[in-house]
Amino acid sequence: LMPRELSISEISDTIDSWIAATKRAEAAGFDALEIHSAHGYLSHSFLSPISNKRADKYGGSRENRIRFTLELAEAVRAASVAHVCERLGHQFSDQALLRRALTHRSFRNESADVATDNQRLEFLGDSVLGLVISERLFRAVPLGDEGVLTLLKARCVSEPALAEVARRLQLGEVLRLGRGERRRGGARLDSVLADAMEAVLGAIFIDGGYDAAHKAVGNAFVPELEDAIAAGLTGRKDLSRISGGAGAARNWKTPLQELLQEHGMSHPNYVVVDSEGPPHRR
Repeated sequence: LMPRELSISEISDTIDSWIAATKRAEAAGFDALEIHSAHGYLSHSFLSPISNKRADKYGGSRENRIRFTLELAEAVRAASVAHVCERLGHQFSDQALLRRALTHRSFRNESADVATDNQRLEFLGDSVLGLVISERLFRAVPLGDEGVLTLLKARCVSEPALAEVARRLQLGEVLRLGRGERRRGGARLDSVLADAMEAVLGAIFIDGGYDAAHKAVGNAFVPELEDAIAAGLTGRKDLSRISGGAGAARNWKTPLQELLQEHGMSHPNYVVVDSEGPPHRR
């Protein structure tokens, strides 16, 4: 379908252009110029000669051009989602489950025909990820005590670390976000990316079980796990520098726990006394 290799970002930008052009065309009563613009843009960027011949089979009517453009855009999006799944090492049996994992609440709120989003899968994925990381660290760092393992795990599952994993997978480019959320840059926010990463892992667990989730975490969290295991095996004291880079400093809970651990004190208990602002910016 695509004669040259494209990044998911390019695909996403093209789909956005297609959506805008097609919606304008529909609102204008299938305006021929708009449909030609949407179809021509995609044809120039993506279509092989075989696909162009396929387009010709639809005929030149405005309605048929829209039908072909819709089919093409869906195929392009499917290809980009498949790329993410390939890097995770899991092919979904239940595609509806995958779509739910990629659906942000803003998309559900703006779509009358979408009844669910990824928040429940995010809840599940948080626990699945914690279990997988805990098991891997437990086996790989046999001399690490509970405190050390807790700190190592915290760095692997922190919001900045999860967001970094999602960026490597280019997950933000395939999220189904509402128009307002996308305009605000939601696909680049750590909170949105981290939540989506957990939701995808939760979906993999439901679709393929623990072994599939274990494999996906192993494929996606390679540098995070390598850094944490190396620190655990060498007894490094600077655990606050494990993975996550400068962004990890925004997770203030981990440095506090490291300081308490260093002084032999117990872990703190956290109580939320107040919150303000939209959920993704708290």
